[in-house]
Amino acid sequence: MSNKTRIIYFDQILVNVGNCFTLESVFVAPRKGIYSFNFHVIKVYQSQTIQVCMSTFVPIEIPITAMW
Repeated sequence: MSNKTRIIYFDQILVNVGNCFTLESVFVAPRKGIYSFNFHVIKVYQSQTIQVCMSTFVPIEIPITAMW
């Protein structure tokens, strides 16, 4: 497993409250605070379903222009 940062691009964005997530897969925090990030990815491959779920809280003291 690698520690390299990678950007995951999605074909479809279903929820983008506040329009803070750009089409280039970059989150731009509009103000400081605590942000909750929830990801749920489903992939069907050869009749088997693969699911990945992740949730995290990120305190942001100043606006940021990228999230890894």
